[in-house]
Amino acid sequence: MTKRGRPRREPEIVDNLYCTIDGWQRTFRFGVNRFPRFEGIFEKDGGIDEWDHLEVFGTVRYHYTTRKTRKRTGQKVVLWVFPGRFSRDDYKHDPQSVGGVWTEEGKLLGMLNIPSDAFYSLFPCLTAGTFKELEIKARNMRYRRGDLNGIEFAPKETPLEDLEG
Repeated sequence: MTKRGRPRREPEIVDNLYCTIDGWQRTFRFGVNRFPRFEGIFEKDGGIDEWDHLEVFGTVRYHYTTRKTRKRTGQKVVLWVFPGRFSRDDYKHDPQSVGGVWTEEGKLLGMLNIPSDAFYSLFPCLTAGTFKELEIKARNMRYRRGDLNGIEFAPKETPLEDLEG
């Protein structure tokens, strides 16, 4: 608290990480009758188990932040993207972070859920090699954890001169 008794507001920490995309991998799993029968939850014996996710691998090229800290240039990045069962309009009414980021064993790891229509439209572009750069916007990165505010796939890499100017 300050001298006048008002709480001091901490400045928001923003990290923009510009990464090259080194590769990606999709994992899909589907099964039936994988769960035991539970009264009131499953009407029949078993159930359906579906799991689909995308892993994007990259390397940090540029790191811009609003605080003085060690730059993450050259650090490996693994981003897990999952399809969400919601529409894009849900974000308009209650904007929050879309996922989380953390560091582990020298890597920056991130996880987020995106609307399923956007999720499934990523694969043709990744297969064709359209995306060259991934921008990760993280907020309040403290003690190896933070909120993932957004990602952006770009068809070309951002030159350093454009970021400095």
